[in-house]
Amino acid sequence: MKLGKRINILITLLITLIMVFTFFIIIPIQKEHSRITNRKIVDLMHLFITRDNHGIANAIFENRKDAIVQRMDKILTIPDVLSAFVFNSEYTILSSYSENPEISNFKKYFKQSAESGYVSWTESGSLWYLQSVVMYDEIMGYVLINYSLEDTIKKDKKNSVTIIILYLFVTIVLLMSMNIFIMEIIIKPVKTYNSKHGKNCR
Repeated sequence: MKLGKRINILITLLITLIMVFTFFIIIPIQKEHSRITNRKIVDLMHLFITRDNHGIANAIFENRKDAIVQRMDKILTIPDVLSAFVFNSEYTILSSYSENPEISNFKKYFKQSAESGYVSWTESGSLWYLQSVVMYDEIMGYVLINYSLEDTIKKDKKNSVTIIILYLFVTIVLLMSMNIFIMEIIIKPVKTYNSKHGKNCR
């Protein structure tokens, strides 16, 4: 096989390896970015509810639905919040915006929230956040929020594609430059030498 063809095959293999390497590098970076983003959302939900914990607890204890609705309205002003629910300590819904969720699916999260104060999980492109509402060391109820991750997922995908395209573009340009360099510095001089050497031997 000619030297030029060998070099072209080698460059093709290098491009393929770099593409695979880039793919496996991007995935962990993307996951870490998603984890950080979700953490920021959870912190925002926690701050928002904790700041009005006393008011929500009183409204639940006194079963003042108007007061509960007012507080849910505030939560729904947060961008990308799809729905919000307020439960009493027995998991009965006192107020909700959106179709009521199936409580049996969330029982384990209620227990976790009662133990740790709050819990979050992702499901079908959404982040769910559940926080217990406590007053005088007693759980008055819970607030459940459904936050859409659609925009976040779209941005992450767009950023990943952009990074991959830029990375591959730079890599291909460098490899093509290296190919041209090898052709000019090594292959052409060797061909010229062989051509002259062949003529002299005749």
